Amino acid sequence: MKKKKKEKKILYQLIFSAFLLFSNAYLVKANSDILSQDSTGKYCINTEQDYYNFIENIQNYNNKTVILCNDIDISDVPEATSSFGGILNGKGHTITYASKEAKENIAVFPFRINDNGIVENINVQIDESYAYNSETDEFQTVFSQCDGIAKGITIKGNVTCIYDDEDEDVSIGAIEGNGTLMDSSIAITYDLQSEKTIEEIAEDIVENDLEFEFCQLGTAYAGITYQNCIGYGQYSEAIKSLADELEPKIEDNTWGNLCVSFTRKSFYSTSASATNCYYDKENMPDIKIRSEYIANRDNNKEFPNYADFGKTTSEMKNQGTYEGFDFNKKWTISPEDNNGYPYYNLQTEEITLKVQASTEPKVWSTSVPRDYNRFVDYAKNYHFPYQVDIIDGEKKNIYDDGNNNVVNVIGVKFTDLTDEQQSIIEKYGIEVVLPSDDVKKDIKSATIDTSFLGERPLSVEWINMPILKFKDGKEEQAEEDGYSFKVEVVDGTGEVVDNGAKGNSSNPSHWPSYYEKAKKACNIIMNYCQNKNAFGSKESPSYENTDIWAIFTAARCGYIPYGDTNYFDKWFANTKEYLQLLKNQGTDVSQWKTTELSKLILAIEAIGYDPRDISSVDLLSAVGSRKSTELTYTTVYAINAIKAGGYTADTFKDTEINQWAHDTAKALSNAEDKIFANADNTIGWQPLIFWYKKPGYDDVTEAVDKALHKLPAIAQRSTGSFCTPGFETGCMSYGNNAWNDAQAMLFAGTFGVNVLDSSSGYTKNGNNILDAFFDLVDVDGVLDGSIHGFTNYDVPQIARGLDAFIRQYENTASFWEFTDVKVPTKSVNDMILALNDNSTKEEIEAARNAYNALDEKHKAIFNKDTLRKLLAAENGKGDSITKVIAAIDALPAADKLTLEDKDAVVKARNLYDALDDEAKSVISNYSKLTEAEARIKELEKGQTQKEKDKAAAEKVVAAINALPSSDALTLDPYILQLLDNIQAEYNALTEAQKALVTNYSTLQYLRNLIPDLKAAAAVVDKIKAIGEVTSDNYQKKQALVIEARTAYDALTADQKKRVTNYAELEKAELFIRRQSTDAKVGYVISFIDELNITTSSTGALSDGPLKLTEKNNNVPTEKIWNSWKDYVANARVLYNTLDDQQKAQVTNLSSLEKAEGYLYQLKSDALKAMLKALPDAETVRAYEAPQPTTVPAAQEAVQSEELPAQEVPAEGSDFSDGSADAFTSDISEQPAAQMDIQSSEDIADVSNEETPDSVIADEAEVPDADFSTEEEIPAAGDTAKRALTETELKQIAAAKNAYDQLTETEETKFRSENTALVENMEKLIAMALTYEKGQNEYQQLFADEAALIYATVKDHPVDRDSYPQVKAFLDRYAKDYQGQENAMAGLKVKVGNQEMTFAEVIAALTAQADKAGKDISDAQQADDWISNLPTAVTKENIAGVEAELAALQKLIDSMSAEGKSYMWNAKQLELIKTIVADYHIELAGKQDAFKADMPANLQTKALNYKTIQVSWSSVDNADGYIVYRRTETGSWKKIADQVTDIFYKDQKAVTGRVYYYTVRAYSYTWGGKTVSSYNKDGVIGKATLGKVKIATAASENYNTIRVTWNKVFGANGYRVYRSTSKNGKYTSIGSTAKNSAVTFLDKKAVTGTTYYYKVRAYRNVNGKKVYGSYSIAVKGKAVLSAPSLSVGSTSKTAVLEWSRVKAADGYQVYASASKNGKYTRIKTTKGTGMTEEKLATGKTRYYKVRAYRKVNGKTVYGSFSKVKKVVIK
Repeated sequence: MKKKKKEKKILYQLIFSAFLLFSNAYLVKANSDILSQDSTGKYCINTEQDYYNFIENIQNYNNKTVILCNDIDISDVPEATSSFGGILNGKGHTITYASKEAKENIAVFPFRINDNGIVENINVQIDESYAYNSETDEFQTVFSQCDGIAKGITIKGNVTCIYDDEDEDVSIGAIEGNGTLMDSSIAITYDLQSEKTIEEIAEDIVENDLEFEFCQLGTAYAGITYQNCIGYGQYSEAIKSLADELEPKIEDNTWGNLCVSFTRKSFYSTSASATNCYYDKENMPDIKIRSEYIANRDNNKEFPNYADFGKTTSEMKNQGTYEGFDFNKKWTISPEDNNGYPYYNLQTEEITLKVQASTEPKVWSTSVPRDYNRFVDYAKNYHFPYQVDIIDGEKKNIYDDGNNNVVNVIGVKFTDLTDEQQSIIEKYGIEVVLPSDDVKKDIKSATIDTSFLGERPLSVEWINMPILKFKDGKEEQAEEDGYSFKVEVVDGTGEVVDNGAKGNSSNPSHWPSYYEKAKKACNIIMNYCQNKNAFGSKESPSYENTDIWAIFTAARCGYIPYGDTNYFDKWFANTKEYLQLLKNQGTDVSQWKTTELSKLILAIEAIGYDPRDISSVDLLSAVGSRKSTELTYTTVYAINAIKAGGYTADTFKDTEINQWAHDTAKALSNAEDKIFANADNTIGWQPLIFWYKKPGYDDVTEAVDKALHKLPAIAQRSTGSFCTPGFETGCMSYGNNAWNDAQAMLFAGTFGVNVLDSSSGYTKNGNNILDAFFDLVDVDGVLDGSIHGFTNYDVPQIARGLDAFIRQYENTASFWEFTDVKVPTKSVNDMILALNDNSTKEEIEAARNAYNALDEKHKAIFNKDTLRKLLAAENGKGDSITKVIAAIDALPAADKLTLEDKDAVVKARNLYDALDDEAKSVISNYSKLTEAEARIKELEKGQTQKEKDKAAAEKVVAAINALPSSDALTLDPYILQLLDNIQAEYNALTEAQKALVTNYSTLQYLRNLIPDLKAAAAVVDKIKAIGEVTSDNYQKKQALVIEARTAYDALTADQKKRVTNYAELEKAELFIRRQSTDAKVGYVISFIDELNITTSSTGALSDGPLKLTEKNNNVPTEKIWNSWKDYVANARVLYNTLDDQQKAQVTNLSSLEKAEGYLYQLKSDALKAMLKALPDAETVRAYEAPQPTTVPAAQEAVQSEELPAQEVPAEGSDFSDGSADAFTSDISEQPAAQMDIQSSEDIADVSNEETPDSVIADEAEVPDADFSTEEEIPAAGDTAKRALTETELKQIAAAKNAYDQLTETEETKFRSENTALVENMEKLIAMALTYEKGQNEYQQLFADEAALIYATVKDHPVDRDSYPQVKAFLDRYAKDYQGQENAMAGLKVKVGNQEMTFAEVIAALTAQADKAGKDISDAQQADDWISNLPTAVTKENIAGVEAELAALQKLIDSMSAEGKSYMWNAKQLELIKTIVADYHIELAGKQDAFKADMPANLQTKALNYKTIQVSWSSVDNADGYIVYRRTETGSWKKIADQVTDIFYKDQKAVTGRVYYYTVRAYSYTWGGKTVSSYNKDGVIGKATLGKVKIATAASENYNTIRVTWNKVFGANGYRVYRSTSKNGKYTSIGSTAKNSAVTFLDKKAVTGTTYYYKVRAYRNVNGKKVYGSYSIAVKGKAVLSAPSLSVGSTSKTAVLEWSRVKAADGYQVYASASKNGKYTRIKTTKGTGMTEEKLATGKTRYYKVRAYRKVNGKTVYGSFSKVKKVVIK
């Protein structure tokens, strides 16, 4: 007995606690595994091992703070030797525990938290934890013992109790001790596992007085104070089952008990309490299975307010439930999180304080000479003083100038504090300090970025990080206020000061050399641009093919591209033409980005042209509107474009521009210092030059002067260069950003600042900004006289900066003021554009004279729209000209025209023709009109064709509509020919006409049906050809049946519907399947087939019960199925004897299942009717007198004593499933149709009671039962219930007998459907068997059933087919009538005309069944044995096979004749015997024939990158081969054996590695294995990559050829080679690094040169590339693209225009009088258009154009354009 065991445990725990308290004073462990500390001195647990170290050294952390810095996973947690008296703060991190280890202490925190200890803000996830009660009887899953405080703990997981000691209690909770648990949640799922059953565990609890306790929080041995705690855990089905099993076993004196609850408390504790605690009572209802004594004993283990803890799930997810919970700072609840339950979420505000080292000022210095590595190795170094070396392929040591950037650290300080942070620091008295007093102990090194002067970035390498210090008590106060602090150590800044050095520019006598170098640098830069094709074609430059910035810059710098003084004139003329072409094509240039428009305008103005000379777009108006979506410098660019040349724009008024100047000046004056860190920002200030030092704009002058001084002070580096901080490695010239330099110089030079004068501020440490420029441009010819460090973007920008300096030095117009540019047309444009209706004759004449004074060059480019205004002023033609241009502009583009536009085109032509020649010359969009006219002619021609198409299509549509419908379609030859004729008519149509035949799908559908009809007819013929199938001819007929079946299965679903004699095919297949299927399976199939088509004794086929039922509208009847019941049951038993493989071959199982369903339906309906006819068990009673016979075992569990009295229902009892709604108190209904049992009519006959001929309806009134003297009179008893009548006893017995005849499956289904009826019957049979007549009737029915069965087998003994029925009957007898054998033995039954006793019948049936069962079992054993014999007899197994055959024959000889006849595998056995005998003969002739010769003719062949095939000659009588492999230096190793082929594929070879292979043959002799010798040298093999096959080498453009090839299996990449001759030297030109990359662009091809290409694949093997074979050479040539040609016509003139071809130097135009005739070259031009004049009106002219290019003095031609024709007007 263990009644005092738990009380003793409490004492032990108290002693252990005292021991820990005592041990803490003396146990000190070596401090070898101390944890690391953070910046505040807290100890950090970062890893699982840290946590173990913490536990093992826990005594070291008393009075210390330990924090969890990461989520960790733990398993084998060590035991603690001491308690913990510090703070363990999880910081919201998670400890995940998982362990299956069997041990006493499974707690996540396996140590005692003493009175001073705190564990807080930790999530605990228990993935798996196992409590073995063989280890101890009490477990804590989380806290081993808490005598301190645990708060903010979130616990989730799974805990399993392993019950493996029947003498030990089980007590599991999360916590134990006498401390406090607050603001915590728990959700543990408990499970119970054991080798014992639940019933056995329940027995142990009762017999061994075991106490089982599962608690979410503390058990009955915890004295914890709980505050604000919640639980929503659960327990498993096993624990629920244990409760169910245990409850009925508990008696008043039982000590064993089971308690599952949220929490309990120690009955010894007086301080334990629970406040504001809640748990989900729906998810985890309490379980308390205990005796009343234990309940009273444990009363003081419950909290007095425990009943208030339980809440519904809905309440648990409602914030209003939680009284006292702080949902502002500690708890969170949300439907989306944690499944709606609250969770602890400490909402502390973390304050990050930035700190940095405090340093002394650093004087700038460097030991690197100015010309270090200048222009030498740009992979290492680009600009003084950045020393860069390539180490391990990476740039290292950028700006590491020895110790010249080392700075002295004097302390530590806060930095970048916000006002709020400053206030908090002052409030809590926080300061940052170094951990030690010695800086050298805390800081390893400190350097400062000396690239600028002033405050510069520090780089500090710390040994010990700075820490925070608080005033006494302030840290705790801050934490209570919801603050936590984090130190972020930043490098920060220190001060760098100028070293006062004097540079070269400090002497004014050196300034002229700077000036000359600047001009030279400009020229170098512009030459570079020219060499990079920035100026396009020398002959035909245009905006389209040039760099617009290069054009603009060259003009401002005075640079003449190609030395051609006419270059800019050509550029403008071509640009004007290009913009007009864009307009004609529908491009609205006015919608271009403002920056692009501005660049174009600036370039036009800079080269001496007026942007108003562009007639296709009003550039000034467009740029002034600033419509682009870009934000950067949009307005700035527009102002430069308008103001630089002194223009105005109607879309950007002067008042707006002037206001911009004031606004920009104000913003510039107030700009923060950081704005000046990037010299590129000066782009936005440079336009202020237009107002600088102008009256009324003092604000502009003051803002600019201020910025001119701030810019170098902030943005200029200590080396003189400009480079935005942070972009040192983002530009090509480390620390010297050429573009920043250029903008700084543009800013300074534009506003007249002499940067050479050190007083201007543009010199640092003696280094001037121009020195920085000359570090990037080799003006002195040190290396190559070129540019360096800024070739990747806008190279001209650097020249613009230098030009700004040159202009300042020369004191000429500033860079942005174009007063130095002469524009001849500007004044003319001004004069003409100023004309209006009020202009005088003198003003008009003055404008005309000014225009006439222009040279021809400028007249040619003069804006036609402007000239038109002059003409209008002179002679009033302006309105007519305007109308013509407007009419042409209104026309859609040529490709958008329709015939509806013809009138508009004619109108435009008429307006144009009405003009005189001078007026026609100003129509700038005339080419658009000619294109439109040509297009209208094409459309008119197409319209005529459409009408012809419609007529042709309508004829076919009508013919299709006259065809028969799909249902009426036949194979009539006339119809077939008609379909073909219509299809031919359709095929003759054009594609356009076909599209108009809207009902063509109907024709297609009908034609598609013809193959269906033909296919179905062919199958019908094949089935007819089968004819009658008999046992004599089925083998011959089988081929015809297969042919017909194959043809039928190949049909579509629609085709199958047309096979009218398919049933004949099925019958033939059925007959053949019965004859030819595997014996056992075939027997079962044929057995089941009888249910569909039965075979008479004469062999004739007729419908079986399934077919009959189908014909009866799928309604089964007793008449159809009465004689098939046993047959179906036997069929199921036969099927069940098959194995899974055999069952899969039974193709007609569905027929059996359908038959079973029908039979169940009949049985169910009949049985349900019989059960409904029974009385209500609640209205009758059992017979009280003792019965002479024993109640059947099956009914022993049914209560048979007198039922309690109750009122008899008037309309019958209320059954829950409604199945007994027809019950009355003392009458029965008419039973349903007959079953294979005695019907209600038979019973009525036996009882001599009359039964009416008609069926009694449910609602009919029935006279009261006649209680005559023939009824058995029950003893006196319960008079409230009546006795059963004899009729009812018979009915009950008959119903029970019928119910017993259901199969197990049928019984389960019937009971589920009729639960109440069955339960009523079971109660009635229990009562009926208390009556002597009732029991006699029950037994006699069974005896009569036995007689019927015996009658069927008496003359035909039980065999394989009838055995299942007999066996099932005898099993029923043994189960349901156990103990009644003697009472039933003498019952008389009739077997035919013979009277026998029941005992005789049972004995006879049993003997026959035993005999049949043994025969079937013997046959099955023999069949299984035969199935396991090998069918392939070899030399290796023949001896074993013969031994097996001998043993098997002994079994067969012992079997009866019937048993042998039941064998299915007899034929297979005879086959095996024959095989063995034949093999004896064969082996005898070969036994000595094998010769151990080594395989000859060893050969290898590489199949792919990893596969080598080895082959050899066959060896006579060899049974197999063994393959070996070795490397060049290795030994032979077997890589394959039992190889039966004469080759083997080694698929594990390494690409490129050499292997050696050899082979041995082997043969089995009688009882052994002989192996041949082998070739000791072997044969060499090597796996190689496949050969590449080049697909194409096609031209992409004038200098690019694209090479493509097929993928090679196993390749990692490919290398491409090129040669100028097929058999010449090939040079590698590139590679790809992916197998999928199978294309390569050769961008260095020379136009017109033929190249030959080869490719080979490679694979990376051990860091090296292993190459495959070269591909076959394929040639390719880069050619010029074909131009896109358009032609039109004016009076006797052909007008040609074509697209510009990239890189073309010119074009050749060819013409012909016919499309395929001889073409004659009529013009060679560099332009993109021409006219051919003096042509005959009405003639058709054909043209084609090709581009050409000069390559090394030779002319290379491109492809011709498509031929275009024009009819001359």
